[in-house]
Amino acid sequence: MMSESEAALIVTTALARGIRRFDTAPAYGEAETRLGRALGANGTVWTKVGRAELHTCNDAPKLFEEVEQSRHRLRRQWIDALQWHNWTHAIGELPWFRHAWKRLRSDERIRALGASTYGPADAAAAVDSGMFDLVQVEWNLLNQGVVRTIEVRARQTNVTIAVRSVFLQGALTGDGRPLPPVPGLARAVERVRTAAARCRLPVSHLALRAALDTPGITYVLVGIDHPSQIDVVASICAASRLTVEQQKAVRELDLDGDPAVDPRSWLQRG
Repeated sequence: MMSESEAALIVTTALARGIRRFDTAPAYGEAETRLGRALGANGTVWTKVGRAELHTCNDAPKLFEEVEQSRHRLRRQWIDALQWHNWTHAIGELPWFRHAWKRLRSDERIRALGASTYGPADAAAAVDSGMFDLVQVEWNLLNQGVVRTIEVRARQTNVTIAVRSVFLQGALTGDGRPLPPVPGLARAVERVRTAAARCRLPVSHLALRAALDTPGITYVLVGIDHPSQIDVVASICAASRLTVEQQKAVRELDLDGDPAVDPRSWLQRG
């Protein structure tokens, strides 16, 4: 884990470059506490609730306690977006969850409710549930199917789509880092490198710009572990949209749910 001063420098650099929205969670170690200290009253903060032990019985009191702890760590009077971490359709069917979530909807200290999901089925269930203002899903050059599944229904129900994992845990940054020994992954990443070369763009530029240009995506969440990366991200955001030919190349990279490009399968193998 980086030092607190290093983390604070990332936050202040982001603010200086016009980045105002920060996504965090209690599960990310000291992230909420550090972010609260570094941000002060600046920026917009999304955080999360929910973990395995909150999936049983009547755990509403624990849920409300988690929300208050997050507000305290973030030093915020309100939470701009509260997301359920790894929400599933099964969680949405729990009576205590539905009751508690309805209560949070009426809490003036929470400005929006969201769900962070995996896979098209749970993402679609979240969009259709009527319980969320935003849904956070995975999207990258090799795994585009979730957004494609929910784009139309999200627009019809006024649900905002945010995407994460655009660099696929660093595999699509083009920095030459070693890849997990997952069958098919190296071949898939090589396809991206070849496409990026044809598009005359760095891999990281194609990966991020493609997400920014994809219909239906409103927010693109990017993980940063060094201030210098913020300048790279900011320059890509300011760059021109992809051309029609480049967009066609992006669509051809999608592997339609291949487990080789699902980081959860990497952990299971490890």
